[in-house]
Amino acid sequence: MSVIGPVEILAIEVEEPDVIAPAIAAAVDAGLIRIIDMLLVRREADGTVTSTEVSQADGDAASAWADLEGEVHGLVNDDDLAAIGAALNPGAAAALVVYEHVWARPLADALQEAGGRIALRHHIPAADAQVALAALEGAS
Repeated sequence: MSVIGPVEILAIEVEEPDVIAPAIAAAVDAGLIRIIDMLLVRREADGTVTSTEVSQADGDAASAWADLEGEVHGLVNDDDLAAIGAALNPGAAAALVVYEHVWARPLADALQEAGGRIALRHHIPAADAQVALAALEGAS
């Protein structure tokens, strides 16, 4: 198997997940990410979590996600869905995207060849980064 870039699972909670499909498609089309698996997830008001493969979506959802089906189905298991469902607000829907950071393949390849590793990885939410950068720009 060739070296792949980092893989992430992202649960994007939004009232209508279909509206974010074009943004995800743009990232795929730009060669930034590769969709590995994708599900539409819903947490009902009673806490029940349901999921649908995008290929099984119907109506408007089917056309919104038509070009974004993942390459592997079944990667996300029941334990993953339970954890994701617990993170969603009751009555909420989300697009669950398992994706590879394609842009990072050269780095992953170089790390493998050098015997290196990522020692720490930390995610900073975009809103927090924006506030911090604005504060720095205001201070200069």
